[in-house]
Amino acid sequence: IFSLFLLFLVNLVYPLSARVLSPNLSVGCHHEMAFNRLGWFQLGNASSGEPVFYRRVPLYDMCWGNDVDLSSCIVAAAPFGGPIAITADPTVPVRVEASFRRAIVVFSCSGNVLSTIEWKQGRVIHLGWTQSEELVVVCSDRTCLVYSVMGKLHISFRFDEGSPEGGRAAM
Repeated sequence: IFSLFLLFLVNLVYPLSARVLSPNLSVGCHHEMAFNRLGWFQLGNASSGEPVFYRRVPLYDMCWGNDVDLSSCIVAAAPFGGPIAITADPTVPVRVEASFRRAIVVFSCSGNVLSTIEWKQGRVIHLGWTQSEELVVVCSDRTCLVYSVMGKLHISFRFDEGSPEGGRAAM
């Protein structure tokens, strides 16, 4: 509660118009040091030459905590705070959490499990999201599968044996 009150006071003392410092202030000035203590950092300069500042405000902690090691997984995050798909990376020779070994787990942007897709297909080489938030899974055997956020298979197809750069899809 105290930190929220302090943040409220900071916003009163430093209104939005005062958060962009004038270009005649030096790097070591009192105001800029105050911005750094309050979590504001210089991003660069605007087209007018005035410095532009930013502040990172954590909204919440991920629900999965420290249980998920992303360094040994294939991860695809949908744009604009959408869902996150995670599966084991078969090229990384480390112990992977059992839930990712033969599954693709779809999380919300805050880390809550939305769905789990049991994986019985070939080796996953890439995950991605469409603009309509459908999960696209590309396998090493040239199979491509498209799932909903909730894990329902929408479509699957296989690329022809043509050229690797421009193979045609066979439905």
